[in-house]
Amino acid sequence: MPGPNFVLDKGYQPTGAVIQFRAVTASTTNKEQCLQTATLGGRVLGICQDEVSATQATNGRVANIRVMGISRCVAGSALAIDVPVGVDASGRMVALAATTANQLQVGITRTAAAAIGDYVDVQLTPAVSVSVP
Repeated sequence: MPGPNFVLDKGYQPTGAVIQFRAVTASTTNKEQCLQTATLGGRVLGICQDEVSATQATNGRVANIRVMGISRCVAGSALAIDVPVGVDASGRMVALAATTANQLQVGITRTAAAAIGDYVDVQLTPAVSVSVP
């Protein structure tokens, strides 16, 4: 059955609530901590595989962050297959802009999404800077 396949998940401690299958960014103060990505086009550490509440984060919950492989993600727009994607300000996947140089690519879609909030499988290529033709 098709679906996500992990190569490498690493445990990080979220500093706040994180929605499952959203992108996370490394903390600037502690590299063993992460937070849900809140910057359009920002640098991504990986995709959180767990749902983490604010209370769980405060109590030291460790979340599995997919840093390599194929991950299920939440779409921030309709997406076709084989589209280079980046992240929106809510940690969802969006297509990279065709006219913008040096964008931070999170990955390439391996399944399609019809609408915002749908799940899409993404082959992760974190922190790769690309220009979409």
